[in-house]
Amino acid sequence: MKMQRPVLTLLILLLGAQVAQATVPVCSQAPAFVSEKTIDSFDSSHLPERVLVARSVEVWAENKSRGMMLLGYHNFKSMKADVHCSNPPLQGALNLTALVPTLLDLTPEKSWGDSLWQIQILTDAKRAGLWTQKSRLMSADQSRKIMQKGTWHFIDANTYEMITEQGDQNDRVVLHVVYDLMNP
Repeated sequence: MKMQRPVLTLLILLLGAQVAQATVPVCSQAPAFVSEKTIDSFDSSHLPERVLVARSVEVWAENKSRGMMLLGYHNFKSMKADVHCSNPPLQGALNLTALVPTLLDLTPEKSWGDSLWQIQILTDAKRAGLWTQKSRLMSADQSRKIMQKGTWHFIDANTYEMITEQGDQNDRVVLHVVYDLMNP
């Protein structure tokens, strides 16, 4: 019975996530941030010694072998998620997972600590959904690894963005995360 409960829970979440996303436009192409390589990018070592808090994340997910594409958005302030477009998998259902560093404490004291969230991308032939929750399985070290692999951009004095890719050649998730600097 214990094996059936996670499956049942996943199905309930999938159906719940899909209800609001039952009819979404078909994705025609990847968004610009997927291939964005700009001159003004920098690595994470140039970030200020402050606390960064994720405001929002755009998610591009694709499974090349099954023809699935999905563009979604999650706002961490309002906790609202939306699927902008999706191409369903050619057969069956897919569930992809990505990890988002949502709180990055870059201060010398590290009094806030780091936080990492999971994004679940759920799709089948008729519906698509996206949901997030705080990850309790991954460590702060994992958050730092994602942060260090990302390409960073300076937006303004209080805003930065990171673009990072996770997965492999077949299952790929590209995240565009916007961060606000916390006031001391």
